[in-house]
Amino acid sequence: MFNNNKVNMIISLVAAIALWFYVVGQVDPKTEKKFTDIPIQFLNEASLAENNLAVGDVDYNTAIVTVEGNRADLNRMDNDDIKVSADLRELHKGTNTVTLKVSVPREAELVSVAPETIDIEVEERVTESKPVEVRFKGDAEEGTEPGNISVDPENVQVTGSASNVAKVESVVATVDISKIDGSGNTIEAKVKPVGKEGKRVRNIGLSTDTVEVSAELMVTKEVKLNVQTVGEVQEGMQVEEIQIPDTVFIKGEKEYVDDITEVTAADVDISSAKETTEFPLDIYLPSGIEIAEKSEGISVKVILKDLATQEFEISSSKIDLTDAGYGLTGAVEEKTVKVTVKGKDSVLEQLTEDDLRLTASLADLSAGTHKVEINVTCDKEVSGISVSPRTIEVTVREE
Repeated sequence: MFNNNKVNMIISLVAAIALWFYVVGQVDPKTEKKFTDIPIQFLNEASLAENNLAVGDVDYNTAIVTVEGNRADLNRMDNDDIKVSADLRELHKGTNTVTLKVSVPREAELVSVAPETIDIEVEERVTESKPVEVRFKGDAEEGTEPGNISVDPENVQVTGSASNVAKVESVVATVDISKIDGSGNTIEAKVKPVGKEGKRVRNIGLSTDTVEVSAELMVTKEVKLNVQTVGEVQEGMQVEEIQIPDTVFIKGEKEYVDDITEVTAADVDISSAKETTEFPLDIYLPSGIEIAEKSEGISVKVILKDLATQEFEISSSKIDLTDAGYGLTGAVEEKTVKVTVKGKDSVLEQLTEDDLRLTASLADLSAGTHKVEINVTCDKEVSGISVSPRTIEVTVREE
């Protein structure tokens, strides 16, 4: 009886162990999982700063990490559980190849990291002051938008490699528009350095991580805009079209905005235009009124084009021979000359052959055959006249 119980216990133990191996191997088996876009952290940046150096270009900013472990454990892991780092200690100016270090939870084993090494460019460390730009996210109530915006500080010190600092256009503070009310409240906003395309510039240190933004919700309104242009465009060009906005969107407190129906801009002098040009408008605004976002950068666009040309085929018989000597007269050979006139469309559209006077001077010429230069004049305002051929054969005879 005792022996039977002992045998049964052994059988049960073996069955339990087999069941455990089955559960581990089948229900929660070993497997691999790949984690992508793990940010690479830089360690010991202070050691570079001590030598007035900073991180410049890096060929990889993220890594792909593959780990192994039980499926249940891996399913509970995410990117935040994995740390990838590059130690900057003892790096020198120039290009450095650094081996990445990876830390994973104890429930998992590291299989691979890609890349295994990264190239880090180390440059001189510089600091520059960059303006703070406030941007709003979210939607305001229709017919309203933030205004009377101020930020403290207005500029932030940006520190990093010379090449990275040069990429920074501004330091952007993003504010949730839902936090703005009509009283001009102040909000603490995080800042980040951004380049021309609005993308964050990496490996940059800031003198402050936050700024204080003050703003209030204002009422917007579309009003009439009065604009005048003055001056003439550069010689050799003509105006094809001047695009002047009829209205402009303004914003301010409702009690002030309601009373405004139109605003006026300073005259736009187009005389400096050598090609199609947009002239920003300087709009006179009452106190407390601002240009609404929809009309920011409003301008007058002057579209230029080359002067027009018009050609005339004119008989040489219409050339007026002048200044013949006493007792002499002249006659031209029978042929056609081509006169090309350059000017504005508005002038050339009205120009006829009768507006052109062709002359040839016989001054100081004796009897005989001569080549004489043709001159063309026009009473209308044209920019240039040419004639082909430039000379014509004239026979001078005694009367």
